[in-house]
Amino acid sequence: MPLQGRYAKLDNLKCLLMFCVVFGHLLELFMGPGVATLYRVVYSFHMPAFAFCSGFTAGERPADILTKLLYPYLIFQTLYQIFANIVLEGQSVWSYTTPYWLMWYLMALMLWHLALPLLRSERVEVYAAILCVAALVSILIGWAAPIGYGLSLSRAAVYFPFFIAGHVLRRRPRTAPQGKRRGLWVGLLALCLVAFVLFALWREGAWHNSWFYGSISYVNLGYTW
Repeated sequence: MPLQGRYAKLDNLKCLLMFCVVFGHLLELFMGPGVATLYRVVYSFHMPAFAFCSGFTAGERPADILTKLLYPYLIFQTLYQIFANIVLEGQSVWSYTTPYWLMWYLMALMLWHLALPLLRSERVEVYAAILCVAALVSILIGWAAPIGYGLSLSRAAVYFPFFIAGHVLRRRPRTAPQGKRRGLWVGLLALCLVAFVLFALWREGAWHNSWFYGSISYVNLGYTW
């Protein structure tokens, strides 16, 4: 239920996801067999869920791109680069097209918001087609090795389907009971398929933590077609 213009459940979810971000980074300090599994579980859902929440709350307000995304990005990108080069005495290349560390999410949000006009249609078929194309691109972009951290293009593409799903749910909150049942079965089937593939890859020793970062190409990870 909305609470003073906000969704309390969504705020609680975002709080939980922020904890997962901190917890996930904390696990990197104690990486071992059991911890590695927990690390992968956290990373398998927390950023897709963040993208979903961002899509749910996104609106076509061009001014917000400037005031809530571009303006903070320019400020903190500058501060991070000053910190990296002066305090940490690094040799970071001064750039505003390659986000520094967590600034990638603000860049991705700007790209996602610029794509919102594509989601104006009221037809479910259009949403389904866009979602399918976005999902296909999110998988295939891993073969485009040159696309990586620049403009956060890789991560923006990988997580864009979740952003779309959240935005579609916000625009179409009511679903017929038969549609809910059909969606439940499709979701369970997809979950079983993903679980099977992950288990097979784990058995073959082909699992890699970098899968969940969305920024490293398959070639750089040593995978072939």
